[in-house]
Amino acid sequence: MMDNSNPTPEKDEPHLIDLRFSLRRLITPTALADIYWASDLHQGGENGQEHPVILLLVKPELARLPGFNPAWTEVLRRPSPEVEGYPALLAYGIDDSGYWLA
Repeated sequence: MMDNSNPTPEKDEPHLIDLRFSLRRLITPTALADIYWASDLHQGGENGQEHPVILLLVKPELARLPGFNPAWTEVLRRPSPEVEGYPALLAYGIDDSGYWLA
């Protein structure tokens, strides 16, 4: 698993997650995950407008804890609460950058 502690995308070579989300800027690192502004390349506007999203990359140290994978899968496959203002979960998964959700 790649270390996601600070992927810093270059202008000509964006860091892609799941071939869908292009990392733009690290908002803040936390003890559990790094939080980024990203662009959703599947939901861009007709005029080439970017569709900004928040993307969370789980820290590798957390992902290595026993039981993390089944817990991650169980929690994220549950439907989101139907509460006004609750953020919509667009996608989640694991790739060479580690566990992520947007």
